[in-house]
Amino acid sequence: MEERSNVQGQWLMTKRARPHFRLSEYPSGDIFIVLEQFDGEQLELTKRTIGFDLPSGTKMDEAERIRKVLSEKLVFVTET
Repeated sequence: MEERSNVQGQWLMTKRARPHFRLSEYPSGDIFIVLEQFDGEQLELTKRTIGFDLPSGTKMDEAERIRKVLSEKLVFVTET
């Protein structure tokens, strides 16, 4: 859904997409969450790999809980 947003007095095109979060793991065993685009408009942001590192030692069940909360609470990613 493309919209216009007023940012610092300028009207700019805004794109929105629904995010998808998945878990991944470094060779060290540390877990991180990857942001991917599920649907919506193609965002420049999601043309790259965007990761969120979790604290070292985070267990997979805790990482899954965090991923699930992100998926439930972050409805759209907006890019202007």
